[in-house]
Amino acid sequence: MVRVWPDAVEVGYGALRRLRDIVYSVGESPLFISGPGKSREICESLGIRPLVVDESTSKAAEGVAAAALSCDSIVAIGGGKVIDVGKMSAERAGLPMVSVPTVLSGDGIASPIAVIDGTSHKVSVPRALVCDLEIISGAPKRHNTAGAGDLLSNISSSWDWRRAHELGRDKDFNGLAAAMSETGALALVSEEPDLRCSDTLRALCQGLLLSGAAMALAGSSKPSSGSEHKISHAMDRLFRGPGLHGEQTALAAVFTTYLQSNSHRESMISFMRKLGLPTKPADLGLSFANFARCVAEAPSTRPDRFTILEEVAPAGERLLGLIEEAFTHGSLAGQSL
Repeated sequence: MVRVWPDAVEVGYGALRRLRDIVYSVGESPLFISGPGKSREICESLGIRPLVVDESTSKAAEGVAAAALSCDSIVAIGGGKVIDVGKMSAERAGLPMVSVPTVLSGDGIASPIAVIDGTSHKVSVPRALVCDLEIISGAPKRHNTAGAGDLLSNISSSWDWRRAHELGRDKDFNGLAAAMSETGALALVSEEPDLRCSDTLRALCQGLLLSGAAMALAGSSKPSSGSEHKISHAMDRLFRGPGLHGEQTALAAVFTTYLQSNSHRESMISFMRKLGLPTKPADLGLSFANFARCVAEAPSTRPDRFTILEEVAPAGERLLGLIEEAFTHGSLAGQSL
């Protein structure tokens, strides 16, 4: 049976106090890896001498896998790049992996996907996860906020996947996986829109865990990556990523949920505004015309995945009109198409 959830999950303030117990329940001879900055300092404060990783590349993953030849587990302490390298190297070495995020910038903390050299690779879900909210609260606010944006965009992606199934354009739909993805996002929206609030941070971590589990259950990223991720990929391709990943997907979701007439759109946007996420293209330095280029380019980034963009297929002046409506007159109301 495919694992969709870590066997051990510790989330809370002071969770690092249980790190050694959890790590040694997974393996007796772990290899610790970290980033070169804060995560390395955390390791050293715990008496751990980690192997330092500063890039999410195949070369880095190969180096970690080679260093783990005499070990029986890999423990990744750090941000998204470190955790991705940890997951990929563990997959190559055939070892269990423990994820210890120091920032909540995306759902990679426990997902079955590792981004290496800019490409997504299927990997195993971490065997365990330790998320100390005290450490997370000290991470750069913008990065945690981007993680919230990545989670909120599941409101769009889960809708896309369900709609593709209804139209007979997706035969692999899993209702439970779609519900898990959406539920994590809606649970976050129900909290105080302030990442200094402990309940909000906990909801963010748990929502990102649910997002990863939904992907593992589905066997693909479909529950958490739809039309809004296609637009974000197009932003990367055309404008070299004007924002952080979660900022881009959240902004794109403002538009895609408009096309979807998504019933959760108003509460999503209200939460985004209070949290400080971008809600219009200008917030990421894009004009309406440039955003339109991204929307037009988006279908080609994942041509095998049917979304609202393929159903509506807006182009030309109609596309510009829809963008203007979505980000001005339709900012808090949907539209039936």
